[in-house]
Amino acid sequence: MKTKEQKVAWEEILNRTNYEGWDSDRKNVKAVQSLYSRIDHDDKLKREYSARNMPISVQFRSGESQTYESKAAACEALKTSFCTLREHLDNDRPVKNGKLKGCYFYSVAKEDE
Repeated sequence: MKTKEQKVAWEEILNRTNYEGWDSDRKNVKAVQSLYSRIDHDDKLKREYSARNMPISVQFRSGESQTYESKAAACEALKTSFCTLREHLDNDRPVKNGKLKGCYFYSVAKEDE
């Protein structure tokens, strides 16, 4: 959704919720929920900073380190699951088994890339 459309949607939400008892009308509530979902669904910033798009740095046993642009890219390249990544992310505990044994996972701030 473009910013102009978002602005219009926000104005519509304000118009629909700007009086007491607005939530007693079912159609009004449904319309407001629909507007919120349209705004949230297409929010690029929300997707950009979502958990799966967060950059990840991997420290391997050999001392080498590599940065991946997202958790999804790291999981795909390392052939591991999100569960493994989440379990060992930023806790200074190495992976204990499998081909990633001894690896550490760290999140990287977007500005640090």
